[in-house]
Amino acid sequence: MKNIHWALNRNGWTLEDLLFLKYEQCQIVYASLPAPKPDELNGEYSGHTLIYMQPVMLQKPYEFLGKAFRPNPIKEGAQGDGYIIWRVNGAIVRNNQFGWAIGPSGIDGKPALIMDWQYFAEDAVQNYGIDEVRRAAPGLYLCTTVNKQPTDTEPIAGRVNYWLMCDRRSDWIGPDHEYPLR
Repeated sequence: MKNIHWALNRNGWTLEDLLFLKYEQCQIVYASLPAPKPDELNGEYSGHTLIYMQPVMLQKPYEFLGKAFRPNPIKEGAQGDGYIIWRVNGAIVRNNQFGWAIGPSGIDGKPALIMDWQYFAEDAVQNYGIDEVRRAAPGLYLCTTVNKQPTDTEPIAGRVNYWLMCDRRSDWIGPDHEYPLR
C-alpha cells in the first residue's frame, strides 16, 4: 500500500489491503473506523493474523481460527457473549468465553465492540486483556488485542496488536464447555 492516507478516503477495505498493513499503519486505520452495530456480529467468523504478526504466531502449537459472537445480554453491561475458535493438535476447540458490548475504546476512546473475559468464571482467561473490533467494510473487521500480562505471543504487557476477522463461517455453535457467569 503506497499511501495510507489516500486509502483512508476510500469507501472500504479488502482483506488483502489489511493483511499487509504495517503496525504503524494499523494504528492509523483503526482510529478511522466505526464500531460494528450491536446486532451485526452473530455467528462464527474467520480470524486472520496480519503479516507482521505471522512469524510469532506460526511458532505456536495452536492456530487461531476466529471468534464467535451473538447478541445475548448475559449480564448487566454486556450486550452479548462469544468465544474463541482454535485448532489444537488437529482438533477444533471452542473456548475462552467472553462478554461484549459497544463502548469506548481503551485505545482511543472512540466507539468499538469491546470483548471482556471477566464475565465468565474460566480461570484460564483471567489474565487476558481486552479485545476490540471495528468495521473496515461490510463483513470485514480490524481488531485489537491488548494483554494485561506478557504472553507467549506478546512479551510486552499493554501493547496493542492487530488481527482481522471476516467471512461469517457458520451459525453460533457454542463453546465446548459452558462456564458460569461471575
